Formats: sequence, C-alpha cells, structure tokens
Amino acid sequence: MTRGVRQIVRFNWPFYAMAAAALVIAPAVIMRLPVPGAARLVLYGAAGLAGVWVIASLVASWLVYDRSPLMRWDWLPRALGFTPDAWINLHAGLDESTPAVRALFGAARGRVFDMFDAREMTEPSIARARRRSQGEASGAAEPVDFHHLPVTTGTIEAALLLLSAHELRTDEARTALFTELRRADPVRHSRRIPDHAVRAGLRAEEAHMTLLVHLRIVGVLMAALVVVNLFVPRRFRWREELARLSLLNRQIFQVHAMFLILLLAMFSALLLTCGPALLEPTRLSRAILIGLTSFWTLRMLMQWFYYSPAIWRGHRFNTAMHCVFSLTWVYVSAVFAAALASVGVVR
Repeated sequence: MTRGVRQIVRFNWPFYAMAAAALVIAPAVIMRLPVPGAARLVLYGAAGLAGVWVIASLVASWLVYDRSPLMRWDWLPRALGFTPDAWINLHAGLDESTPAVRALFGAARGRVFDMFDAREMTEPSIARARRRSQGEASGAAEPVDFHHLPVTTGTIEAALLLLSAHELRTDEARTALFTELRRADPVRHSRRIPDHAVRAGLRAEEAHMTLLVHLRIVGVLMAALVVVNLFVPRRFRWREELARLSLLNRQIFQVHAMFLILLLAMFSALLLTCGPALLEPTRLSRAILIGLTSFWTLRMLMQWFYYSPAIWRGHRFNTAMHCVFSLTWVYVSAVFAAALASVGVVR
C-alpha cells in the first residue's frame, strides 16, 4: 500500500532528510532572529508552507503510485487501442512494468531496453534506483543507445516509455529518442501513437487527473482535521471554560462542535470517494463545488479578519497554528476554485 512512496523517499532520501531537519530546526531559529514581529510571522508562514508542500507531495505520490491503477498497468491495452504483435519497453534501470506487459500482450514479441546514459541522466536518484534494482528480475533488459535503437525500421507496433521518458531532460535527447521510435513504428499504426507527457502542455485528461489528486489531498486534510478536533477540547480546557455557561448554551456549543466534526468527516468521505464525479460537468457537481468554494473561502477570510491578533501575537504555538491554518485554507479554497473553473460555473 505504500511501496511507491517508500521508493520515492529511498531514492531521494537526502532531500527528504534535509527537508525534515530544516522543518524541525526552523521554528527555533526563527524565534531567535532579531527581526520585527511581522517579518517573523512571514518566516513562520514560509516554513509552514514548505512543510505543507513536502507532506502534500508525499500524499500525492501515494495516491498516484499506490492507490491509483497506474502501477497495475492494466490500462495499457485501452490506451493503445489495439493489441500489438511486437513491442519494446524502455526504462532507465528500474523496470517495474515488464512482467505485467508480457502478461497483457501474451504471445506478442517483446524486447526490453535499458536506455540509461550517464551523460544525460546525472541525477543521484537514478543511480540509487539502478543500484537497488541490481539482482532483481528486470525482464532481461538490453543496454541500448537511445539515439540508435537496435530495431529494424517499421517492425515495432508499440514502444512503451512507462515512467521513464522524463529521465531525458533535454529537448535534444527527447527529440532523438522519439525520432527513433517513429522510425521503428510501421506506417499503418502511425496515427495511433498515444500522446505523451513530454509534449508541451497538459492534455485535458492529465489536467483532470491533477485536479483529482488535489481533491484527494484535500480529503486527507479534512480527515486530519477530524482527528485534530478530537484533541481540541482537552488542549483548550473546554470542560472548565464551558462550566461557566448556562446548560442551554453549553449544550448548543457541544452539539455544534460535534456536527462540525461530522461535517468534516463527510467532506473527507466525499472527496476521497467521489472526486471523479465532482469533476464531471453536471449541475450537481457545479452546485457542490460552488458551495465548497464559498464555504472554505469564507473560512479563510474568517481566519484573517475575525480572529483577533491578540490571540496569537506573542504566543509561539498560537502563531504557528495561525500560519498553518491560513496556508491550509488558502490551499483548500484554491483547489475547490480550480475544480469549479474546470467544470464551468455556469453552463
């Protein structure tokens, strides 16, 4: 369930180690800086934003690599639109798809190419991935020069670059590779070559998937808020504070708090289970997204203009929470606004 995320962290561990260390020491360092309070608040906000970015990137990776059908590869026949008689699968040293491809295409002739080029692929993460894959079954990959693939012109009906084309960082390298792939493809399938993410701009389907990932990240945030709210009464001594209220006001407050937690849980369930339906251009999805955008935009404004600065000024914990929640509401509101724009406010 977490194999994809664990591999990302393993192959990029120096970045995550430095990010974790920076996020741990940043509050202490910022607190001791001889800067005005406003500047310190900006620095706290920047540190909080960096933390949200790191966590959100890992959640997005988990959704894409561990929760979505991507790594099961059973979508390949639909994406191609035909069953090839001959195929090649190119990777840069970490091959996780060839066994599934062989099972999907049965008796078709298939070859596996390792197109690693140390001059083009200089990232340390690639070297770590290649070391990790040594000794593992990789489909008997043949080392190749991607400028000159060892295939006869017009004999390969499907060339697969599954999570590998992006390893070529320059336009010249990508052009050389796709020129070779065009040469290998027979004319009768030339109109059926799928588009690829290395092209400029995102296709509508890719933009749709990006929004879906962000909606699910917001769903995870809503679930986290449910958990956080379970600890709020003790942290802020609600028992002692509410004892001063009349019985009616105390119970009204408690019921409102319980239904707020229930509402957050329902938001989370909606976003984690019905994200694709929310991105369909229907009257219901537009109505829901208008409501969510309005609700969380107002919550964002309340954070800034209703809560008194006296609550958090001079209090390290309250200041940090003010920054974290401000950034959270900005992100949540932006995601819902982007989703609403994708389906159209009125149509």
